[in-house]
Amino acid sequence: MLTKELLAETQEFSETFLELVLRMREVLYENDKRYASYRLSNEEFHTLFFLFTSTEPLGPSDIADKINVTRASMTGLLDRLEKENLLERVNHPKDRRKIILKLTENGTKLVEKIMPPHFEWLSKVKEVFSEEDRQLFTSYLLKMRNIMAEINLINDRTSI
Repeated sequence: MLTKELLAETQEFSETFLELVLRMREVLYENDKRYASYRLSNEEFHTLFFLFTSTEPLGPSDIADKINVTRASMTGLLDRLEKENLLERVNHPKDRRKIILKLTENGTKLVEKIMPPHFEWLSKVKEVFSEEDRQLFTSYLLKMRNIMAEINLINDRTSI
């Protein structure tokens, strides 16, 4: 039951948390606008980005974990990127049971075109934070990831 005491204890944090959520919406909206100008979704761009920057072969489940989408959603996303000739699915060089993803020449060119304005935007955001701020922010994100995983486990157990 919500009491005045509980409300008083949590009000400041609730307002700060809401502010975080609202700023994240703004960031997502800005990203969506930028990527849409290249006819990509946020998830599609990040899929291409991870393939572009990875030194290891990545499969569909690797990317799904990195961009936090379900395996089913990943399949549709990869189908769209493959249809646009931005990536291809190929057999893993050491394990033919596995599929890895490779950027096509078109995919590589598109990422190379997107990266300069993306990094310009990112640098603008980064410049207002000191190294200490960035380290603290990273530790806060890790704490959020851990508590969200814990909450999801609790929710999974109670929904059975």
